[in-house]
Amino acid sequence: MSGVVMPEKVTVANGATTSSAIRLNGNRVVGIALPSAITSTTATFELAFPADIGGGDVAGTWKRAVSTAGVAMSITFVANDYVVIDPSALSGATWLRLVMGSAEGAAREITVALSKRM
Repeated sequence: MSGVVMPEKVTVANGATTSSAIRLNGNRVVGIALPSAITSTTATFELAFPADIGGGDVAGTWKRAVSTAGVAMSITFVANDYVVIDPSALSGATWLRLVMGSAEGAAREITVALSKRM
């Protein structure tokens, strides 16, 4: 895998745990860049597919991303970290959002690094 890394932003609202969603457009998640101020120290991932068979722009049911052992895929971090993600770990879905380990103390913008499949 190689290619240009494309940053996409998600936002977690003040007092919330779940971020806004991004459409992956066939790209792979390769990293998560945390802001310099963040309340949570962990996050898990939720994935979704189109709500209709035709591949519309509406996400269907959100599902936890888990390993083959049924363990939720998670990351641990501190403020200003860049967490490297195995590109195969979150591939295959259409949409992605983060679920923070605790409610954020202010609105937070988090950068998700995407790379085209090669």
